[in-house]
Parts: sequence; structure tokens; C-alpha cells
Amino acid sequence: LCILQEDKHTWVVESTSKQFSLSQYFSPCREAVLLAEYEDPEVEDVQNLTIVHSPRFNLTLNDTHIIIEVDNEDFRACEDLKYELQCKNTKSEEYRSVLNFTESAISKEDYMMMGCRVRAWIEENFMSG
Repeated sequence: LCILQEDKHTWVVESTSKQFSLSQYFSPCREAVLLAEYEDPEVEDVQNLTIVHSPRFNLTLNDTHIIIEVDNEDFRACEDLKYELQCKNTKSEEYRSVLNFTESAISKEDYMMMGCRVRAWIEENFMSG
């Protein structure tokens, strides 16, 4: 038995095999975070696994720009992909939002010495973290 929870939806997938496909829950340009619970009735044990399907990317620098290259195929052609540049506050050591953008490259001039990171998302409810 595998119980998948995504947002407010719950699906139960029953299988007599220890292997089954979850691909139907992972669509291109659609983020998902699934909590899978595996119950083994023979052992009376429950195992949990969190599966995250979201944009992954690589950052590269050239002389003038930070370039974002989406790494996973499911998100390469998504028109609604958004990015957020966050930089560390030197006093609190916490990240704060500096810039929201949709382009795959931004000028690095103002951000090189700040200790920054980039986050990517499509739907607002996947912006945590």
C-alpha cells in the first residue's frame, strides 16, 4: 500500500508488487511534493519517503551575467517559471529577497560580493524553503 499526499489531495495506490510507477503524479511544468507511506503488513512497519518534483538548475557565471540553466527536462520549457535572487544579510546571516525575475540570466554586477542564492518555482505555494 502506498499513500501519496500532495497539497490537500490524498491518493491511495495499492499494489501487490514492491515496484510500481508514480510517473502519473509527475507532469511536466507541474511541481509536486508527495509524501509516500509504505506499509508492509507482514512486518507491521511503515516507511515514509518524501518525493519532490520541482525545477532544478545550474548557475554559471560569465563576465557580466549569472546564467540559469534548468537541469531537469520536465521544467526546461515551462513558460511560467519564476526565479528569486536572495542574498545574505551581513548582520543577521539570514537570506532576504533581493530580486524576482523570469529571465534566465541577470546582471551579476550588483550581487557578486553578497553571498546569494537563487530559487525557482511555478506555483506560489512551492516557494517555501
